[in-house]
Amino acid sequence: MKVYVVVSLSGDPQTAKRTPTDRVGRENPSWNSTFQFNVPADNPGRLTLRFLLRTERSLGDRDVGEVDIPVKDLLDNIAGKGNGSGKMQSVSFQVYVPSYGEYKGVLKFSYKVGKRIAPRAAIPGTVVRETNQVIIKRTTATAGYQYPPPANGYV
Repeated sequence: MKVYVVVSLSGDPQTAKRTPTDRVGRENPSWNSTFQFNVPADNPGRLTLRFLLRTERSLGDRDVGEVDIPVKDLLDNIAGKGNGSGKMQSVSFQVYVPSYGEYKGVLKFSYKVGKRIAPRAAIPGTVVRETNQVIIKRTTATAGYQYPPPANGYV
């Protein structure tokens, strides 16, 4: 199975970033990619970090799993451990498999919160927000099962 991940903030296609395809990991793919997202500092609780696991197929790519993580949980995890910004944290989350309607497998990744970014000088009358950088590194997914076969027996 040739799997890649699309990472975005709340599923917004403008923030989507894609890993290279892992062609050798099969049911336990691994990606060594680094992504950076700017998260509004005033209300991160409304955002989620979305990981969409997809497989490349000759008849079109297909979703094989997803993980949605509230950004606030990631920021609280850093603050709760007293690490502040700049130190990597490793976390793992269950992967939801829509075709099964349940959680199977685990997604692991490391992240850190970077420096606060001051807003640029704004045009008078516009709203300017301070943001946090969230940096994601080295993502792996493991599964104790085979992904479901594609529809109509195509691979």
